[in-house]
Amino acid sequence: RKIEAVPNDPMYSTNQWALAKIGWESVFGNVVPTGTARVAILDTGVNANHPDLAGKVLPGTSVLDGSNGQTDANGHGTLLAGIVAANTNNNQGIAGIGYAGVQILPVTVLSSIGLGQDSDIIAGVIWAADNGADVILMGFSNPGFSNNLQDAIDYAWSKNIVLVASMGNDSQNAATFPAGHRGVMGVSATDNNDAMAAFSNYGQAVF
Repeated sequence: RKIEAVPNDPMYSTNQWALAKIGWESVFGNVVPTGTARVAILDTGVNANHPDLAGKVLPGTSVLDGSNGQTDANGHGTLLAGIVAANTNNNQGIAGIGYAGVQILPVTVLSSIGLGQDSDIIAGVIWAADNGADVILMGFSNPGFSNNLQDAIDYAWSKNIVLVASMGNDSQNAATFPAGHRGVMGVSATDNNDAMAAFSNYGQAVF
């Protein structure tokens, strides 16, 4: 019989009810993944010096300035990286969903105030596809469809990359992109009762 395990990360019990909700505790402590995954986070960059991300952030790229993507003037990309792959059971911060075998590939496509252009996102998707990403995570949304972005997504899909995008936080039943693009898993937010979060967008683009 499997025993549920809880990590010693101090913010786990206060902030991370979602992990218990998805059965994470029945896997953590019982299963050590033998494979690896490289998750490209297309966002504002990732702070590679964050102590809870030590050893997890690979050199990536910034489509905006040509740097390696390992800095983050906004914090949003670093937040997503922590949710995905924060060091777990290290008496610090939070626990990462991917507690073993997951590395972050930062791809800066958004400015320090969180704004970006389709052309930069397209370049970021292509770069991630060409540099070993297994997953491309896009934690942003926009109401406009782009044929050129669809072409880039199709290119990543052809390389067997899983693409995931946020639906957005406007409490609307509305199409948003890239969540609504073919080949992308659109994600809404739910609360601790498994109900739709009040702030979350929803609709047909949700996977």
